[in-house]
Amino acid sequence: MFDWLARFFDVTTLSPHGICLLWRPELIWTHAVSDVLIGLAYFSIPLALGVFLYHRRDVRFEWVVWLFVVFIMLCGVTHFMMVWTLWRPDYGVEALIKAATAIASVVTAIALWPLLPKAIAIPSAQALQARVEERENALSELRTVMAAMVRMEEHERHQARLLEELHRSEARLRSIFEHAAVGIARVAVDGCFLEVNDRFIEIAGWPRDALLAGGFQQITHPEDLDADLAHVAALLSGDSDTYVMEKRYVRQDGASVWVRLTVCLVRDAADRPDHFVAIIDDITQQKRTQETRDLLMREVDHRARNALMVVQSVVRLTSADEPAHFREKVLGRVDALARAQSSLSRSNWSGSTVEEVVSQEARSLADPTCWRAEGREIRLTPEQVQPLSMILHELGTNATKYGALSAAGGKVIVKWDAGQEGWRLRWTEQGGPAVRAPQTSGFGTRLIQRLAVELGGRIATEWRREGLVIELWVAPPQPAPPRPAAALLGVLAERGARNPEPDIS
Repeated sequence: MFDWLARFFDVTTLSPHGICLLWRPELIWTHAVSDVLIGLAYFSIPLALGVFLYHRRDVRFEWVVWLFVVFIMLCGVTHFMMVWTLWRPDYGVEALIKAATAIASVVTAIALWPLLPKAIAIPSAQALQARVEERENALSELRTVMAAMVRMEEHERHQARLLEELHRSEARLRSIFEHAAVGIARVAVDGCFLEVNDRFIEIAGWPRDALLAGGFQQITHPEDLDADLAHVAALLSGDSDTYVMEKRYVRQDGASVWVRLTVCLVRDAADRPDHFVAIIDDITQQKRTQETRDLLMREVDHRARNALMVVQSVVRLTSADEPAHFREKVLGRVDALARAQSSLSRSNWSGSTVEEVVSQEARSLADPTCWRAEGREIRLTPEQVQPLSMILHELGTNATKYGALSAAGGKVIVKWDAGQEGWRLRWTEQGGPAVRAPQTSGFGTRLIQRLAVELGGRIATEWRREGLVIELWVAPPQPAPPRPAAALLGVLAERGARNPEPDIS
Protein backbone atom coordinates (compact mmCIF):
# COMPACT_ATOMS: atom_id res chain seq x y z
CA MET A 1 0.00 0.00 0.00
CA PHE A 2 2.74 2.45 0.97
CA ASP A 3 4.81 1.38 -2.03
CA TRP A 4 1.91 2.15 -4.32
CA LEU A 5 1.45 5.57 -2.75
CA ALA A 6 5.17 6.21 -3.04
CA ARG A 7 5.07 5.34 -6.74
CA PHE A 8 1.93 7.49 -7.15
CA PHE A 9 3.71 10.54 -5.74
CA ASP A 10 7.13 9.76 -7.23
CA VAL A 11 8.29 12.54 -9.62
CA THR A 12 11.80 11.34 -10.46
CA THR A 13 10.73 9.98 -13.86
CA LEU A 14 8.43 12.84 -14.70
CA SER A 15 9.09 16.19 -16.34
CA PRO A 16 7.37 19.45 -15.55
CA HIS A 17 4.71 20.56 -17.99
CA GLY A 18 6.89 23.48 -19.09
CA ILE A 19 9.13 21.13 -21.05
CA CYS A 20 6.19 20.45 -23.39
CA LEU A 21 6.20 24.18 -24.16
CA LEU A 22 9.95 24.02 -24.92
CA TRP A 23 10.48 26.44 -22.04
CA ARG A 24 9.44 29.28 -24.27
CA PRO A 25 8.74 32.16 -21.88
CA GLU A 26 5.93 33.69 -23.90
CA LEU A 27 3.98 30.37 -23.84
CA ILE A 28 4.76 29.42 -20.22
CA TRP A 29 3.87 32.80 -18.79
CA THR A 30 0.71 33.02 -20.87
CA HIS A 31 -0.45 29.68 -19.41
CA ALA A 32 0.66 30.61 -15.89
CA VAL A 33 -0.98 34.04 -15.83
CA SER A 34 -4.18 32.70 -17.40
CA ASP A 35 -4.49 29.83 -14.89
CA VAL A 36 -3.79 32.15 -11.96
CA LEU A 37 -6.49 34.57 -13.11
CA ILE A 38 -8.97 31.73 -13.64
CA GLY A 39 -8.15 30.32 -10.22
CA LEU A 40 -8.62 33.69 -8.57
CA ALA A 41 -11.95 34.08 -10.35
CA TYR A 42 -13.01 30.60 -9.17
CA PHE A 43 -12.16 31.58 -5.58
CA SER A 44 -13.96 34.91 -5.94
CA ILE A 45 -17.22 33.30 -7.10
CA PRO A 46 -17.67 30.98 -4.04
CA LEU A 47 -16.77 33.91 -1.79
CA ALA A 48 -19.53 35.98 -3.39
CA LEU A 49 -21.96 33.08 -3.03
CA GLY A 50 -21.05 32.72 0.65
CA VAL A 51 -21.60 36.42 1.30
CA PHE A 52 -24.92 36.17 -0.55
CA LEU A 53 -26.07 33.15 1.58
CA TYR A 54 -24.97 34.89 4.74
CA HIS A 55 -27.18 37.87 4.04
CA ARG A 56 -30.06 35.94 2.46
CA ARG A 57 -31.09 33.31 4.98
CA ASP A 58 -34.36 32.80 3.19
CA VAL A 59 -32.81 31.16 0.16
CA ARG A 60 -34.27 27.72 -0.43
CA PHE A 61 -32.03 24.76 -1.20
CA GLU A 62 -29.12 26.45 0.54
CA TRP A 63 -27.13 23.23 0.71
CA VAL A 64 -27.02 22.97 -3.09
CA VAL A 65 -25.47 26.40 -3.25
CA TRP A 66 -22.79 25.23 -0.78
CA LEU A 67 -22.11 22.24 -3.05
CA PHE A 68 -21.49 24.72 -5.87
CA VAL A 69 -19.15 26.66 -3.57
CA VAL A 70 -17.08 23.53 -2.91
CA PHE A 71 -17.09 22.49 -6.57
CA ILE A 72 -16.01 25.93 -7.84
CA MET A 73 -13.28 26.26 -5.23
CA LEU A 74 -11.85 22.85 -6.21
CA CYS A 75 -11.85 24.02 -9.83
CA GLY A 76 -9.80 27.05 -8.77
CA VAL A 77 -7.34 24.80 -6.90
CA THR A 78 -7.03 22.71 -10.06
CA HIS A 79 -5.94 25.76 -12.04
CA PHE A 80 -3.43 26.78 -9.41
CA MET A 81 -2.05 23.25 -9.54
CA MET A 82 -1.69 23.55 -13.33
CA VAL A 83 0.56 26.55 -12.72
CA TRP A 84 2.56 24.55 -10.18
CA THR A 85 3.18 21.63 -12.59
CA LEU A 86 4.63 23.96 -15.18
CA TRP A 87 7.86 23.85 -13.13
CA ARG A 88 7.28 20.94 -10.67
CA PRO A 89 6.08 17.54 -11.92
CA ASP A 90 3.80 16.84 -8.90
CA TYR A 91 1.23 15.13 -11.07
CA GLY A 92 0.12 12.81 -8.21
CA VAL A 93 -1.07 15.71 -6.10
CA GLU A 94 -2.70 17.23 -9.20
CA ALA A 95 -4.47 13.93 -9.88
CA LEU A 96 -5.87 13.77 -6.32
CA ILE A 97 -7.13 17.36 -6.59
CA LYS A 98 -8.76 16.57 -9.92
CA ALA A 99 -10.33 13.47 -8.41
CA ALA A 100 -11.78 15.52 -5.55
CA THR A 101 -13.05 18.04 -8.10
CA ALA A 102 -14.65 15.22 -10.08
CA ILE A 103 -16.37 13.84 -6.99
CA ALA A 104 -17.68 17.29 -6.04
CA SER A 105 -18.90 17.95 -9.57
CA VAL A 106 -20.64 14.58 -9.82
CA VAL A 107 -22.31 14.98 -6.41
CA THR A 108 -23.44 18.51 -7.38
CA ALA A 109 -24.80 17.33 -10.69
CA ILE A 110 -26.65 14.38 -9.09
CA ALA A 111 -28.13 16.62 -6.41
CA LEU A 112 -29.19 19.25 -8.92
CA TRP A 113 -31.51 17.18 -11.09
CA PRO A 114 -33.93 16.06 -8.33
CA LEU A 115 -34.26 19.70 -7.23
CA LEU A 116 -35.03 20.91 -10.73
CA PRO A 117 -38.80 20.05 -10.67
CA LYS A 118 -39.13 21.74 -7.30
CA ALA A 119 -37.45 24.89 -8.57
CA ILE A 120 -39.71 24.85 -11.62
CA ALA A 121 -42.82 24.47 -9.45
CA ILE A 122 -42.13 27.67 -7.50
CA PRO A 123 -45.05 30.01 -8.30
CA SER A 124 -44.35 33.45 -9.86
CA ALA A 125 -46.02 36.67 -8.73
CA GLN A 126 -48.37 37.90 -11.49
CA ALA A 127 -48.24 41.48 -10.41
CA LEU A 128 -44.49 41.42 -10.36
CA GLN A 129 -44.47 39.78 -13.76
CA ALA A 130 -46.76 42.46 -15.14
CA ARG A 131 -44.57 45.20 -13.79
CA VAL A 132 -41.51 43.46 -15.15
CA GLU A 133 -43.13 43.21 -18.59
CA GLU A 134 -44.20 46.82 -18.43
CA ARG A 135 -40.71 47.88 -17.52
CA GLU A 136 -39.27 45.68 -20.20
CA ASN A 137 -41.57 47.22 -22.81
CA ALA A 138 -40.67 50.69 -21.62
CA LEU A 139 -37.00 49.80 -21.64
CA SER A 140 -37.37 48.34 -25.13
CA GLU A 141 -38.99 51.51 -26.42
CA LEU A 142 -36.38 53.58 -24.66
CA ARG A 143 -33.60 51.50 -26.19
CA THR A 144 -35.16 51.95 -29.65
CA VAL A 145 -35.36 55.72 -29.21
CA MET A 146 -31.84 55.88 -27.83
CA ALA A 147 -30.51 53.71 -30.65
CA ALA A 148 -32.15 55.99 -33.21
CA MET A 149 -30.66 59.03 -31.50
CA VAL A 150 -27.24 57.38 -31.43
CA ARG A 151 -27.47 56.47 -35.11
CA MET A 152 -28.50 59.99 -35.97
CA GLU A 153 -25.65 61.43 -33.96
CA GLU A 154 -23.18 59.03 -35.53
CA HIS A 155 -24.52 59.92 -38.96
CA GLU A 156 -24.06 63.61 -38.27
CA ARG A 157 -20.52 63.02 -37.01
CA HIS A 158 -19.79 60.88 -40.07
CA GLN A 159 -21.09 63.60 -42.38
CA ALA A 160 -18.99 66.18 -40.57
CA ARG A 161 -15.89 63.98 -40.93
CA LEU A 162 -16.57 63.46 -44.64
CA LEU A 163 -17.04 67.17 -45.18
CA GLU A 164 -13.85 67.95 -43.29
CA GLU A 165 -11.94 65.32 -45.27
CA LEU A 166 -13.35 66.74 -48.50
CA HIS A 167 -12.10 70.20 -47.55
CA ARG A 168 -8.68 68.80 -46.70
CA SER A 169 -8.53 66.86 -49.99
CA GLU A 170 -9.46 69.95 -51.96
CA ALA A 171 -6.81 71.92 -50.11
CA ARG A 172 -4.18 69.23 -50.82
CA LEU A 173 -5.14 69.05 -54.50
CA ARG A 174 -5.05 72.83 -54.78
CA SER A 175 -1.63 72.93 -53.13
CA ILE A 176 -0.32 70.21 -55.45
CA PHE A 177 -1.80 71.98 -58.46
CA GLU A 178 -0.31 75.34 -57.58
CA HIS A 179 3.13 74.20 -56.38
CA ALA A 180 3.81 71.25 -58.71
CA ALA A 181 7.23 71.13 -60.39
CA VAL A 182 5.51 70.53 -63.73
CA GLY A 183 2.98 72.63 -65.59
CA ILE A 184 -0.65 71.56 -65.09
CA ALA A 185 -3.71 72.89 -66.89
CA ARG A 186 -7.38 72.04 -67.22
CA VAL A 187 -8.51 72.49 -70.79
CA ALA A 188 -12.05 72.53 -72.17
CA VAL A 189 -12.96 70.11 -74.95
CA ASP A 190 -12.76 73.00 -77.44
CA GLY A 191 -9.16 73.72 -76.43
CA CYS A 192 -9.74 76.77 -74.23
CA PHE A 193 -7.78 76.89 -70.99
CA LEU A 194 -9.93 76.64 -67.87
CA GLU A 195 -7.20 76.74 -65.26
CA VAL A 196 -3.38 76.84 -65.29
CA ASN A 197 -0.80 76.71 -62.51
CA ASP A 198 2.21 78.96 -62.07
CA ARG A 199 4.66 76.45 -63.55
CA PHE A 200 2.56 76.18 -66.72
CA ILE A 201 2.64 79.97 -67.07
CA GLU A 202 6.42 79.96 -66.55
CA ILE A 203 7.02 77.29 -69.19
CA ALA A 204 4.52 78.56 -71.77
CA GLY A 205 5.78 82.13 -71.44
CA TRP A 206 2.36 83.80 -71.45
CA PRO A 207 0.51 85.67 -68.64
CA ARG A 208 -2.39 83.90 -66.97
CA ASP A 209 -5.05 86.24 -68.42
CA ALA A 210 -3.79 85.69 -71.96
CA LEU A 211 -3.83 81.91 -71.54
CA LEU A 212 -7.31 81.81 -70.03
CA ALA A 213 -8.60 84.05 -72.83
CA GLY A 214 -7.41 81.61 -75.53
CA GLY A 215 -6.66 77.98 -76.16
CA PHE A 216 -3.72 75.68 -76.73
CA GLN A 217 -4.10 76.08 -80.50
CA GLN A 218 -2.94 79.71 -80.29
CA ILE A 219 0.33 78.95 -78.47
CA THR A 220 1.23 75.65 -80.17
CA HIS A 221 3.92 75.78 -82.84
CA PRO A 222 2.27 75.51 -86.28
CA GLU A 223 4.43 72.52 -87.22
CA ASP A 224 3.21 70.57 -84.18
CA LEU A 225 -0.46 71.58 -84.17
CA ASP A 226 -1.80 68.93 -86.56
CA ALA A 227 -0.27 66.07 -84.58
CA ASP A 228 -1.65 67.50 -81.33
CA LEU A 229 -5.16 67.89 -82.78
CA ALA A 230 -5.05 64.31 -84.07
CA HIS A 231 -4.31 63.06 -80.55
CA VAL A 232 -7.15 65.18 -79.15
CA ALA A 233 -9.56 63.72 -81.70
CA ALA A 234 -8.53 60.20 -80.70
CA LEU A 235 -9.28 61.02 -77.05
CA LEU A 236 -12.70 62.44 -77.82
CA SER A 237 -13.62 59.47 -80.02
CA GLY A 238 -12.62 56.99 -77.32
CA ASP A 239 -9.79 55.44 -79.36
CA SER A 240 -7.31 56.27 -76.58
CA ASP A 241 -7.39 57.22 -72.92
CA THR A 242 -4.28 59.39 -72.84
CA TYR A 243 -1.42 60.48 -75.04
CA VAL A 244 2.15 61.70 -74.64
CA MET A 245 3.99 63.76 -77.21
CA GLU A 246 6.85 66.22 -77.56
CA LYS A 247 5.81 69.56 -79.00
CA ARG A 248 6.74 73.22 -79.07
CA TYR A 249 4.97 76.22 -77.60
CA VAL A 250 5.55 79.68 -79.05
CA ARG A 251 6.16 82.06 -76.15
CA GLN A 252 4.95 85.64 -76.04
CA ASP A 253 8.45 86.87 -76.92
CA GLY A 254 8.45 84.69 -80.06
CA ALA A 255 10.86 82.07 -78.75
CA SER A 256 10.00 78.38 -78.94
CA VAL A 257 10.08 76.04 -75.94
CA TRP A 258 10.05 72.25 -76.19
CA VAL A 259 7.74 70.42 -73.76
CA ARG A 260 6.81 66.82 -73.07
CA LEU A 261 2.99 66.90 -73.02
CA THR A 262 0.81 64.31 -71.26
CA VAL A 263 -2.96 64.66 -71.71
CA CYS A 264 -5.88 62.63 -70.36
CA LEU A 265 -9.64 63.09 -70.79
CA VAL A 266 -11.96 63.52 -67.78
CA ARG A 267 -15.58 62.44 -68.28
CA ASP A 268 -18.68 63.45 -66.31
CA ALA A 269 -21.18 61.21 -64.52
CA ALA A 270 -22.94 60.51 -67.82
CA ASP A 271 -19.62 59.39 -69.40
CA ARG A 272 -19.50 62.46 -71.63
CA PRO A 273 -16.22 64.30 -72.28
CA ASP A 274 -15.95 67.08 -69.70
CA HIS A 275 -12.42 68.49 -69.88
CA PHE A 276 -8.77 67.60 -70.43
CA VAL A 277 -5.97 67.55 -67.89
CA ALA A 278 -2.65 68.52 -69.50
CA ILE A 279 0.77 68.13 -67.83
CA ILE A 280 3.86 69.66 -69.42
CA ASP A 281 7.55 69.42 -68.59
CA ASP A 282 10.19 71.73 -70.08
CA ILE A 283 12.62 69.63 -72.17
CA THR A 284 14.19 72.47 -74.13
CA GLN A 285 17.60 71.87 -72.54
CA GLN A 286 17.31 68.14 -73.19
CA LYS A 287 16.50 68.84 -76.84
CA ARG A 288 19.48 71.14 -77.14
CA THR A 289 21.71 68.56 -75.48
CA GLN A 290 20.40 65.89 -77.82
CA GLU A 291 20.97 68.11 -80.84
CA THR A 292 24.49 68.88 -79.64
CA ARG A 293 25.15 65.19 -79.07
CA ASP A 294 23.82 64.30 -82.52
CA LEU A 295 25.94 67.03 -84.07
CA LEU A 296 28.98 65.81 -82.15
CA MET A 297 28.33 62.24 -83.25
CA ARG A 298 28.07 63.34 -86.87
CA GLU A 299 31.27 65.33 -86.44
CA VAL A 300 33.04 62.36 -84.84
CA ASP A 301 31.80 60.11 -87.62
CA HIS A 302 32.98 62.62 -90.25
CA ARG A 303 36.39 62.96 -88.62
CA ALA A 304 36.73 59.20 -88.14
CA ARG A 305 36.05 58.67 -91.84
CA ASN A 306 38.56 61.37 -92.72
CA ALA A 307 41.10 59.86 -90.34
CA LEU A 308 40.67 56.47 -91.99
CA MET A 309 41.08 58.11 -95.41
CA VAL A 310 44.27 59.79 -94.19
CA VAL A 311 45.61 56.51 -92.80
CA GLN A 312 44.77 54.79 -96.07
CA SER A 313 46.57 57.53 -98.01
CA VAL A 314 49.59 57.34 -95.70
CA VAL A 315 49.85 53.59 -96.20
CA ARG A 316 49.46 53.83 -99.97
CA LEU A 317 51.89 56.73 -100.39
CA THR A 318 54.59 55.63 -97.97
CA SER A 319 57.29 53.56 -99.62
CA ALA A 320 60.47 51.98 -98.29
CA ASP A 321 62.97 49.36 -99.29
CA GLU A 322 62.59 47.30 -96.13
CA PRO A 323 59.33 46.26 -94.37
CA ALA A 324 60.67 47.48 -91.03
CA HIS A 325 61.43 50.91 -92.51
CA PHE A 326 58.00 51.01 -94.11
CA ARG A 327 56.35 50.03 -90.79
CA GLU A 328 58.30 52.72 -88.90
CA LYS A 329 57.29 55.48 -91.31
CA VAL A 330 53.62 54.46 -91.39
CA LEU A 331 53.34 54.11 -87.62
CA GLY A 332 54.98 57.49 -87.11
CA ARG A 333 52.48 59.27 -89.34
CA VAL A 334 49.53 57.37 -87.87
CA ASP A 335 50.75 58.29 -84.37
CA ALA A 336 50.75 61.95 -85.39
CA LEU A 337 47.13 61.57 -86.49
CA ALA A 338 46.29 59.86 -83.21
CA ARG A 339 47.87 62.64 -81.16
CA ALA A 340 45.84 65.21 -83.08
CA GLN A 341 42.65 63.26 -82.49
CA SER A 342 43.45 62.92 -78.77
CA SER A 343 43.99 66.67 -78.47
CA LEU A 344 40.64 67.33 -80.13
CA SER A 345 38.91 64.76 -77.92
CA ARG A 346 40.22 66.39 -74.73
CA SER A 347 38.77 69.72 -75.84
CA ASN A 348 35.43 68.19 -76.91
CA TRP A 349 36.37 68.89 -80.55
CA SER A 350 36.55 72.61 -79.91
CA GLY A 351 40.16 72.93 -81.15
CA SER A 352 43.56 73.27 -79.50
CA THR A 353 46.57 75.63 -79.29
CA VAL A 354 49.84 75.81 -81.19
CA GLU A 355 51.74 75.26 -77.94
CA GLU A 356 49.87 72.03 -77.17
CA VAL A 357 50.41 70.60 -80.66
CA VAL A 358 54.13 71.49 -80.60
CA SER A 359 54.51 70.00 -77.10
CA GLN A 360 52.84 66.77 -78.16
CA GLU A 361 55.19 66.33 -81.11
CA ALA A 362 58.19 67.18 -78.93
CA ARG A 363 57.19 64.52 -76.41
CA SER A 364 56.85 61.96 -79.22
CA LEU A 365 60.60 62.20 -80.01
CA ALA A 366 63.22 60.17 -78.17
CA ASP A 367 64.77 63.27 -76.54
CA PRO A 368 62.27 66.15 -76.34
CA THR A 369 64.85 68.22 -74.40
CA CYS A 370 66.47 68.99 -77.76
CA TRP A 371 63.46 71.17 -78.53
CA ARG A 372 62.92 74.77 -77.54
CA ALA A 373 59.43 76.09 -78.10
CA GLU A 374 58.12 79.54 -77.28
CA GLY A 375 55.35 81.82 -78.40
CA ARG A 376 52.11 83.47 -77.39
CA GLU A 377 48.87 81.53 -77.09
CA ILE A 378 47.29 80.94 -80.49
CA ARG A 379 44.00 79.10 -80.75
CA LEU A 380 43.57 76.51 -83.48
CA THR A 381 40.28 75.49 -85.02
CA PRO A 382 39.45 71.76 -85.04
CA GLU A 383 40.30 71.66 -88.77
CA GLN A 384 43.80 73.08 -88.16
CA VAL A 385 44.96 70.67 -85.46
CA GLN A 386 45.53 67.63 -87.68
CA PRO A 387 47.44 69.37 -90.52
CA LEU A 388 49.75 71.21 -88.09
CA SER A 389 50.40 68.02 -86.13
CA MET A 390 51.38 66.14 -89.30
CA ILE A 391 53.58 69.01 -90.52
CA LEU A 392 55.49 69.03 -87.22
CA HIS A 393 55.72 65.24 -87.30
CA GLU A 394 57.24 65.25 -90.81
CA LEU A 395 59.70 67.98 -89.84
CA GLY A 396 60.60 66.20 -86.59
CA THR A 397 61.07 62.87 -88.34
CA ASN A 398 63.39 64.38 -90.99
CA ALA A 399 65.31 66.27 -88.30
CA THR A 400 65.78 63.05 -86.32
CA LYS A 401 66.98 61.07 -89.35
CA TYR A 402 68.92 63.63 -91.39
CA GLY A 403 68.85 66.99 -89.65
CA ALA A 404 69.86 68.63 -86.38
CA LEU A 405 68.44 65.94 -84.10
CA SER A 406 70.54 63.25 -85.80
CA ALA A 407 73.74 64.64 -84.25
CA ALA A 408 74.78 65.09 -80.63
CA GLY A 409 74.12 68.61 -79.44
CA GLY A 410 71.67 69.39 -82.21
CA LYS A 411 68.65 71.46 -81.37
CA VAL A 412 65.34 72.49 -82.89
CA ILE A 413 63.89 75.92 -82.09
CA VAL A 414 60.21 76.49 -82.75
CA LYS A 415 58.78 79.98 -82.37
CA TRP A 416 55.37 81.33 -83.25
CA ASP A 417 53.57 84.63 -83.12
CA ALA A 418 50.29 86.14 -84.26
CA GLY A 419 49.37 89.31 -86.09
CA GLN A 420 46.50 90.95 -87.87
CA GLU A 421 47.06 88.87 -91.00
CA GLY A 422 47.14 85.54 -89.14
CA TRP A 423 49.89 83.68 -87.33
CA ARG A 424 53.41 82.49 -88.20
CA LEU A 425 55.49 79.52 -87.05
CA ARG A 426 59.29 79.37 -87.58
CA TRP A 427 61.22 76.06 -87.47
CA THR A 428 65.00 76.41 -87.03
CA GLU A 429 67.53 73.54 -86.81
CA GLN A 430 70.98 74.09 -85.26
CA GLY A 431 74.02 71.95 -84.51
CA GLY A 432 73.35 69.24 -87.06
CA PRO A 433 75.22 68.04 -90.14
CA ALA A 434 75.73 70.30 -93.10
CA VAL A 435 72.53 70.84 -95.03
CA ARG A 436 72.05 70.96 -98.77
CA ALA A 437 68.90 71.24 -100.84
CA PRO A 438 67.67 67.90 -102.26
CA GLN A 439 67.57 67.33 -106.00
CA THR A 440 63.96 66.12 -105.93
CA SER A 441 61.05 66.58 -103.52
CA GLY A 442 59.70 63.44 -101.89
CA PHE A 443 56.34 62.56 -100.47
CA GLY A 444 57.10 64.25 -97.15
CA THR A 445 57.97 67.55 -98.79
CA ARG A 446 54.89 67.56 -101.00
CA LEU A 447 52.73 66.50 -98.04
CA ILE A 448 53.99 69.43 -95.95
CA GLN A 449 53.21 71.85 -98.77
CA ARG A 450 49.70 70.42 -99.21
CA LEU A 451 49.08 70.54 -95.45
CA ALA A 452 50.13 74.19 -95.38
CA VAL A 453 47.55 74.92 -98.07
CA GLU A 454 44.97 73.01 -96.03
CA LEU A 455 45.79 75.24 -93.07
CA GLY A 456 44.96 78.21 -95.27
CA GLY A 457 48.56 79.40 -95.48
CA ARG A 458 51.89 78.84 -97.19
CA ILE A 459 55.29 77.45 -96.28
CA ALA A 460 58.80 78.57 -97.19
CA THR A 461 61.94 76.42 -96.92
CA GLU A 462 65.49 77.82 -96.55
CA TRP A 463 68.30 75.29 -96.85
CA ARG A 464 71.01 76.98 -94.78
CA ARG A 465 74.30 75.16 -94.34
CA GLU A 466 74.10 75.44 -90.52
CA GLY A 467 70.54 74.09 -90.45
CA LEU A 468 67.16 73.93 -92.10
CA VAL A 469 64.82 76.91 -91.59
CA ILE A 470 61.11 76.65 -92.38
CA GLU A 471 58.53 79.36 -91.97
CA LEU A 472 54.79 78.70 -91.98
CA TRP A 473 52.30 81.57 -92.48
CA VAL A 474 48.67 80.86 -91.72
CA ALA A 475 45.87 83.28 -92.51
CA PRO A 476 42.86 83.69 -90.20
CA PRO A 477 40.41 80.75 -90.56
CA GLN A 478 37.79 81.11 -93.27
CA PRO A 479 34.10 80.26 -92.75
CA ALA A 480 34.41 77.09 -94.87
CA PRO A 481 37.90 75.60 -94.31
CA PRO A 482 39.27 72.93 -96.67
CA ARG A 483 38.06 69.43 -96.08
CA PRO A 484 40.37 67.37 -93.77
CA ALA A 485 42.54 64.81 -95.53
CA ALA A 486 42.50 66.91 -98.73
CA ALA A 487 46.29 67.26 -98.60
CA LEU A 488 46.98 63.55 -98.64
CA LEU A 489 44.31 62.93 -101.26
CA GLY A 490 45.87 65.60 -103.44
CA VAL A 491 49.31 64.08 -103.09
CA LEU A 492 47.80 60.68 -103.85
CA ALA A 493 46.32 61.98 -107.09
CA GLU A 494 49.58 63.69 -108.01
CA ARG A 495 51.58 60.59 -107.28
CA GLY A 496 49.27 58.44 -109.32
CA ALA A 497 49.74 60.80 -112.26
CA ARG A 498 53.52 61.19 -112.02
CA ASN A 499 54.50 57.79 -110.56
CA PRO A 500 57.62 59.30 -108.92
CA GLU A 501 60.52 57.52 -107.32
CA PRO A 502 60.09 56.08 -103.77
CA ASP A 503 60.08 58.76 -101.12
CA ILE A 504 63.10 58.70 -98.77
CA SER A 505 61.79 61.21 -96.23
